[in-house]
Amino acid sequence: MVLLERISASLIAGFAVWTVFVHILTFTECSFETLAKWSWLGFLGATVACGFIAKTGAPKRPIPIKEKGDDIYDKKMVLGAIASALGLILVYRWTSNYLVFWFLTITYLATARWLMRSGQIGISQTSIKDTLNPAVLIAAIFVAVYGTTRSGINLDDPFQVNLIVGLLEHPSWPILRFDTMHRIPELPIMTSAYLSLTLEPLQAILIDKLGANASTLRHLVFPSIVTSIGIVYLYLFINSLTPRWAVPTLFTFIAIVLIFATDFRMMGSFYWEYLAAGKQILVAMIIPALLWYTSRVMVTADAREVVLLASTAISAPGLTPNGIFVAPLAAGLLALAHLTPDRAAIKRILLVAGCVAYPLAIGVLILLTTHVTPSEVLDISGIEGDLRTVLGWDWRFWAATPLLLSAWAALPHLSSRRLILSWTLIFFLTIANPALDTFWARYLTGNLNWRLFWAFPILLLISVALHGVIRALSIRRWMQWVAPASVVIGSIAMGISTLAPVHRQAFGWHSDRVPMPEYEIAKVLGGKLRPSDGVLAPNTISAYLTTFTGHPRPVITRPLYLIHLKKHLSLPDLTQRALLYAMVAPDQVAGGEFQNLVRHIEELGGSVNLDQREVILENLDSILQQRDIRAVAYQRNSEFARQLDRVLADQDFTNIPLSNYQVWIKQANS
Repeated sequence: MVLLERISASLIAGFAVWTVFVHILTFTECSFETLAKWSWLGFLGATVACGFIAKTGAPKRPIPIKEKGDDIYDKKMVLGAIASALGLILVYRWTSNYLVFWFLTITYLATARWLMRSGQIGISQTSIKDTLNPAVLIAAIFVAVYGTTRSGINLDDPFQVNLIVGLLEHPSWPILRFDTMHRIPELPIMTSAYLSLTLEPLQAILIDKLGANASTLRHLVFPSIVTSIGIVYLYLFINSLTPRWAVPTLFTFIAIVLIFATDFRMMGSFYWEYLAAGKQILVAMIIPALLWYTSRVMVTADAREVVLLASTAISAPGLTPNGIFVAPLAAGLLALAHLTPDRAAIKRILLVAGCVAYPLAIGVLILLTTHVTPSEVLDISGIEGDLRTVLGWDWRFWAATPLLLSAWAALPHLSSRRLILSWTLIFFLTIANPALDTFWARYLTGNLNWRLFWAFPILLLISVALHGVIRALSIRRWMQWVAPASVVIGSIAMGISTLAPVHRQAFGWHSDRVPMPEYEIAKVLGGKLRPSDGVLAPNTISAYLTTFTGHPRPVITRPLYLIHLKKHLSLPDLTQRALLYAMVAPDQVAGGEFQNLVRHIEELGGSVNLDQREVILENLDSILQQRDIRAVAYQRNSEFARQLDRVLADQDFTNIPLSNYQVWIKQANS
């Protein structure tokens, strides 16, 4: 395990150096040409950092002094905690009042923490074994294969690929300053928070310098690395809490993730469903590393751990703008859980705060130097809705919450019990506090408060609790494997796991993970049209259209992106784009993205009356000319298909039927 930890730590340290290097160039408004020219310097620094960390190795520390009654599974405590948590969730089910549930939960956690009395707070194991545990290697290989072969589709991917395409297509432009999707001159990038990204510039450099294949990098190489590192840190952190039972608890966690991966916003899908995106890498790799190094700094305060905690925090905003607030929050909550009147504990908390200051500094720099789009607080849901978004709106919420609230009791060591209990209490006082949802939305997340839950390892604690309950109620050693086995078999049988046949999940090596036939249509349009030509099509076509170099100009890529750009487009233009989109994608007008766009247009003083699509149809010939639209695509059986067929045929468009789509392209000489 020492070797795996060294390799993982080295890669994170190297990426941290690269992140700082790219940030210096980005915030001094250097071009991609400059980055490409001096990239060797960034790679040299990253290599030196990798070598230094690999050479030092993790220090071996003794296990903290045991207390009386330590290393014992207290069955009465476990059963009492489960009973209390079940009582809380039944009250919530009966009252349907989150405020009552929250207040009772705080009371329960605070009382339990008071009963635990004072004593050591922290992980119960700080040493790392020299020998490799083969079970951890098996887990890493399984998750890597799952993450790289799962053929999932994510509409965020075209935007991230377009960032790479834009850098390569416009090397003289300042890095990540302008939008390269919509072909509108001087249009800023959707949100200035994307200036923090360094992963996409790295991939662009590798493609430019080495001729690497973008799909191979994003869907095979990076996911394999991320899953392996993530599993290593997950195991190390679990081992620090429950040393003798770390492996079966890790497999319980993997099994539970597969259950919660059936919904996009649930925590599971952000672990291994689509690791080409920075958000998933943040959750799958960076958060486990942050938890591991924060817990070690709070116990040992070793210089190497301090450097690696800072490196992990630095890497976070380079992967996703969410890392600007999630990384400091994740480390901060765990550090505060160690708080005692002891001066040494306070110093170490301040040390952790210093280690995670870089992401916050990047956030402040963006605020001070760029135009920042105000947080869209009109779309936020209450914190109750965010918690249900993460854990599920079905039986999973009612099963998971009691386990989350009783995870502390399932641990064998008193110091770890106090740590998890304090940590959970702080989580409910801050992130899950119903009085703070508007505050979080206004100053951190906009309408995405549920992303705050990434900072707290909900599924990991659920796994610890589930395995701990079974362990406490049994005396046979083989019973440790009952939890992961029962979760896997039961979830498949009930059809709630991603592995269940009912979900019809496709697996294959090196999948491009694109929708078909929409991607092929986008490829055809990209090959036949010029960058100045307009394209009107549903988002599954127009978004992927922007992944090709020299792509034509989409009228709308996704309704979500128009929301981000609303300050830069006139109200009539914004409204007409929305109506045009509703005409070629009528099946999507009831969806959340389009409805959010409608609400934002209304906030600006406009309106989107879907009946106006008839007016758009009557004037479509002039609109096509004004916007220089030379391609239109829509499903053959859609609501306005016949009217569109007639108008486009009259305008000398050529029909190219592709699968279940009507694709019309303006003739080159027309």
